[in-house]
Amino acid sequence: MKNIFIYYLAFMIGLGILMYYLLSNENNVGFVIAILIYALIYRPIIDGLRLISKQVITKRQSWKLFIPFWHVKWMKELYLP
Repeated sequence: MKNIFIYYLAFMIGLGILMYYLLSNENNVGFVIAILIYALIYRPIIDGLRLISKQVITKRQSWKLFIPFWHVKWMKELYLP
């Protein structure tokens, strides 16, 4: 996932699925669960794959991305080409 286009595509697909779920259901509890899954599981995995492919971190360090706001340390490597 070294290519920034693929990273943003994966980012937007996850966000799109989340928004579709919001618009198709009126179940607020389900939407909150979907946001938590997106923020606490999906995004750290996607961010970890990008940082590993850019060789910024190793696979052993990728667990740190599951700590809230830890990805801020690598903001430039994640979001800029």
